[in-house]
Amino acid sequence: VPDPEFAAAYATREERPDLDTLAADPDFSKAIGAAVNRVNLTLPPGERVRRFIVAPEPFTIANGQITPTLKIKRHVIREIYGASLDALYHGREIAA
Repeated sequence: VPDPEFAAAYATREERPDLDTLAADPDFSKAIGAAVNRVNLTLPPGERVRRFIVAPEPFTIANGQITPTLKIKRHVIREIYGASLDALYHGREIAA
């Protein structure tokens, strides 16, 4: 889930008014990838992010993706993002 400030700044800079569609935008994913790569330079190899997907909405208690103690409900995430996660782990292109 992208940082709201990063997403808003990107949307303003790129003149894209609809923040909801950014998750499916390949250019936005590239911008996040560039930010991830900058952070990766400061991390040991075992802690670096290798692949990622951009979730269209935050994980919240309201949408059932996390518990009241803020733990991720893995089975719910798997139901929602299963195909994207499978593609991520198998090196395939992720369908929007």
